[in-house]
Amino acid sequence: MKLALTLLMLAAFIVPPGALGAQTATPKGPSTPDPPEDAPRFNYTDINRVQHTVPEGVPQVLRMGASTMEFRSTQRLQLNISQAPGLTATYFAMNMVANRNMHVNMFAGNEPPEETAEAAFGLRRYFTLENNGTEPFKATLRLYIDDAGLADELGRPILKERLTWCYWNGTGWMNVPSHMDDQGFLEAETSHFSVWTVAENKKPNEVPTPEIPGVPEKTRTYNYSDEVPEGFSWTLSESEEACFTFKNMAMVFNSADRVQLRINSESEVKQRLFKLDVESGKAMELEVRFRATKPETVEPARNHIGFYLEIEPNATEPVKAKLGVLIEPSTIREQTGLDVDPQHLAWCYYDGYKWVEVPSTLDEDGVLVAETGHFSVWTVQDTRLNRETQRPEIPGVPETTRAFNYTDRVPEAFKWTLREQESNTLQFRDTAMVFSSTKKVQLRITAQEEFRQRLFRLELEPSEALELQIRLQAEKPSDVGGPVNGLGFYCLIEPNATIPLQARLSVEIDPVALQTQLGREVDPQRLTWAYWNGETWMHVNSQLDEDGLLVAETSHFSTWTVLEEAETQPTEPTEPTEPSEPETPQTMTYIIYGAAGLTILAVAYLYTRRAG
Repeated sequence: MKLALTLLMLAAFIVPPGALGAQTATPKGPSTPDPPEDAPRFNYTDINRVQHTVPEGVPQVLRMGASTMEFRSTQRLQLNISQAPGLTATYFAMNMVANRNMHVNMFAGNEPPEETAEAAFGLRRYFTLENNGTEPFKATLRLYIDDAGLADELGRPILKERLTWCYWNGTGWMNVPSHMDDQGFLEAETSHFSVWTVAENKKPNEVPTPEIPGVPEKTRTYNYSDEVPEGFSWTLSESEEACFTFKNMAMVFNSADRVQLRINSESEVKQRLFKLDVESGKAMELEVRFRATKPETVEPARNHIGFYLEIEPNATEPVKAKLGVLIEPSTIREQTGLDVDPQHLAWCYYDGYKWVEVPSTLDEDGVLVAETGHFSVWTVQDTRLNRETQRPEIPGVPETTRAFNYTDRVPEAFKWTLREQESNTLQFRDTAMVFSSTKKVQLRITAQEEFRQRLFRLELEPSEALELQIRLQAEKPSDVGGPVNGLGFYCLIEPNATIPLQARLSVEIDPVALQTQLGREVDPQRLTWAYWNGETWMHVNSQLDEDGLLVAETSHFSTWTVLEEAETQPTEPTEPTEPSEPETPQTMTYIIYGAAGLTILAVAYLYTRRAG
């Protein structure tokens, strides 16, 4: 009697009421297999932590929450089991072969333990297993695979043939040989415990580095060209660079520290190459998502090249990152209809109110690169189109020009592509510049803040496309002489080739502003363009047009300036001479006769002297 009472009390402690011997009461989902018929079943559906003993050679089936757990062992097995609340429906089984009784702690959850990275393409079932000794053992881990239910849960198709058990080795997930049995369980054998999970083995053999501009040589490359990334997970090891070739783009990631990546992309996004370099100072997780449609939290980006990029870290620690995307104008034109100029593209991020342009450069591979210290929603825009504005009301600006507003900056190595047969007006902080050309011209413009001419204009007729370096400054260059009565500005124009060309220089002349600037009066009619020939300033014929622009034509470039020529002094008048008598034919006759007479006398004189 005492023994019976003791057993009942022990059962009440270990097993909730109604669980002991309830072999037919274990509920199961529509796709869950039946537990072994000879296995006792224990119902712990209302608790998330339990201690349970598995007798030697007797299978046991436990029901905890929505999960079913099946254990069997060759020796007595003392289990201490806990699971995360809300663990998704799971059927887990473990068969133990041991030489002595064992004590095993187990925790089951949908998320990996702290300090453990999420498994790439995992099924989000994690089992932390610990034993109490160092005695050798062998365990067979089994997880039932309901591929249809998992596909609905995870939002992606599940390929059973790619599934594998894997364990966490402290730095990454190690795959273990696994196979699917005839009941639909994925099995693997192991002789040690750790954190275990099941994932799709989507890490194929490495392939040669793709010949895509911007992908570094010998980058470790993995081929996923049969899929668009959706929930793609990858642990990027410290100082590792990896390239993934997906169906819609290639991506290159590089990090100085370990980064857990989770990548998603809408299939409509098609970019040949995206690059992300990260330096965070510590391990981190990054959610990377490419979208063809804008996120709800941002305003539409004007003239973007076809994508929005959301980058979300798991912490707000300081980070240094470099974004890159390969620019192919023909592809952008095909996808968006935009006829972009790569030199005018820039990375932009959304600051919560507006899109903010970030300094961006086009490297030698055609990759547009920008550096940042934070992550947000990003895109690439044609900033030139974003800045197009109405023509400024400045005399001398052509009616048909396209105007662009850059009044927030003074140009410093500012790049601009002037298209063939087009006039562009660039409005900077202190000056407006008008450029036109019969051929394509790549401009690189720099202006000192002290350069304050309201309008500078350059019209070009080159024989072919060319590049021009233009520097406008108030300070005299060191390699030229000081002009007499100069207006205090210099234009340094340097082409990349000595091709035949015709050009017209123009600058607005405002006498009042010049008097204020120079401290003296200036006569606009005496102003002239001049260039430095290496020794002196050569004046060039210049005209003041009806818009108040001083205009000069040239066929070469050098260092130019405008100076005021010295005033021409009038000459003193002289006394008029008395008019002489006009010569007549009669006068001429007398002169001839007189000359002849003098000649005869001279001959006679000479003859007389010789005779004497």
